[in-house]
Amino acid sequence: MKILVIPDSFKGTLSSREAGSIIRETILAEHPDYDVLAVEVADGGEGTVDAVLRGRKGERIRVEVSGPYQEPLKAEYAWFSEDNSAVIEMASCAGLPLVKGRMNPRLTTTYGVGQLVKDAINRGINNIFIGLGGSCTTDGGCGYAAALGTRFFNEKGEEFVPTGETLKDICRIEPARCDASITAVCDVNNPLYGLLGASYVFARQKGADDADIAYLDEGLRHLAEVVRRDLSIDMAETPGAGAAGGLGYGLMAFTNARVKKGIDMILDIINYEKLIKDCDIIITGEGRLDFQSFHGKVIDGIIRRSQGKRVILVVGSRDEETRKGHEVYSTMDNGRVFPHDHKEAVDNLKAAVKEIAF
Repeated sequence: MKILVIPDSFKGTLSSREAGSIIRETILAEHPDYDVLAVEVADGGEGTVDAVLRGRKGERIRVEVSGPYQEPLKAEYAWFSEDNSAVIEMASCAGLPLVKGRMNPRLTTTYGVGQLVKDAINRGINNIFIGLGGSCTTDGGCGYAAALGTRFFNEKGEEFVPTGETLKDICRIEPARCDASITAVCDVNNPLYGLLGASYVFARQKGADDADIAYLDEGLRHLAEVVRRDLSIDMAETPGAGAAGGLGYGLMAFTNARVKKGIDMILDIINYEKLIKDCDIIITGEGRLDFQSFHGKVIDGIIRRSQGKRVILVVGSRDEETRKGHEVYSTMDNGRVFPHDHKEAVDNLKAAVKEIAF
């Protein structure tokens, strides 16, 4: 029996690498004669750089950039000399873990993301992928654009770097040229603003209250209006524009980026089709199985590209409706609970795997 284990992270408890290792070891303890391979994946969020570097030979480049509140920090990205490409995680300098206890999407910036891109361009790297998961920002990508030379002016003609708080103050934009090929890697299809946009859907988890959400949405609308007027670009409704607090929009509007699903990029890099060629079973999973799991997440990509192989889902919690039509084993079944601490996560995952009928 040949099995490929390729789960997403169980957010808050287990990384993709940990979950894969636990599933593999649990299977081999029961079936030592099985051939089980565990592979780490990500969908553009935290862990993407680690995942691509484990799936393909590359180099880590470490740079000092601005953090969410413009404080200096060290961030890194992956460089692949074979095709002179780079993979950047926006979360490395504008991610939620960096603002624990001080979340405020009105004030946080994506400036550091632009600095990482600028560093790559200055090194002659011309093909850049930017993962958009796990952001703490809602600045529409203005910080990113400013770091790359785009200039924003208020009504007094003063240049400034907009954040969510000051998007409404933008009166004029002077764009900068970007010669690199930029790809926005994300797992959402949200527009920039509106009830399905960056603020209303994602800002609350970044620390926004109802008043903040409405305020930030108005700022994003204003940004789109000025961009339409000054740059003759209308990308606000493009799927993915609302990713990472509107950074998806900023990438498209200011650096002509294209959008690609994060899991597809990872699966391409690790040669997924080759990995599953001789497999009997594919095991994947994540912390919460719901309707979003089948719209651009890791599970979606794994199933969509499984070539008819048997796919087993091992998850934390699950929505009963989304379970229909899939083989699902949950760490919450049989009296187990989720969320939980790390030891409970490990024990419950092992228990769920032991219930699989091979």
